[in-house]
Amino acid sequence: EAWGVDYVSRWFGDVESSPYADQLNALAALGVLLGDENGSFAPESQLTRAELAALITQGMGYWCWESQGDAPYTDVGEDDWFRTVANITYHLDLIQGNEQGEFDPDAPIDYQQFLTILLRMGQRADLTIDQCLDRLTEEELSPPEVVKFAPWAQPAAAAAEQLGLLLTDLEDIDPEAPVTREEAGAMLYAFLDYTGILT
Repeated sequence: EAWGVDYVSRWFGDVESSPYADQLNALAALGVLLGDENGSFAPESQLTRAELAALITQGMGYWCWESQGDAPYTDVGEDDWFRTVANITYHLDLIQGNEQGEFDPDAPIDYQQFLTILLRMGQRADLTIDQCLDRLTEEELSPPEVVKFAPWAQPAAAAAEQLGLLLTDLEDIDPEAPVTREEAGAMLYAFLDYTGILT
């Protein structure tokens, strides 16, 4: 209760020790990040493809794309909680299926996948992000910390570092390491702050 009014806090009960607690709780207050029925966020758990699709849709307010219909995934049922966000991110060309035509909702997301999708989303949201990607030079794509990423992820990695969207130096990131839920939330916060969506 505050000022004589009952309220339910949206802050998570399990992120106090996270280095990104402020960012996570800020996004929770805005309804961008959602916890479980107990108010927990499981910050150190690996981020899955289904959770990433939900994070993108909630963060950017893409719900109007729900009317585009179903994506041609072979493993998404009508009753799956992630069905709507899987369809939306498919039609926005943000997340695609695998070679078997599956969404693979429980597969973990690694850093090079996350950064590629984040910057792909950025191209839709902010002209400066699109320009940053377009203007990358061979010299900017040639450092070892960039080359260690898969070729398809190198522009996103280089741009993310230039734009200040990373939580650590690029040289300290393992491209194939899974992204945790707290890391994803903190990088989304940095992205939303950069684009001015939070202000």
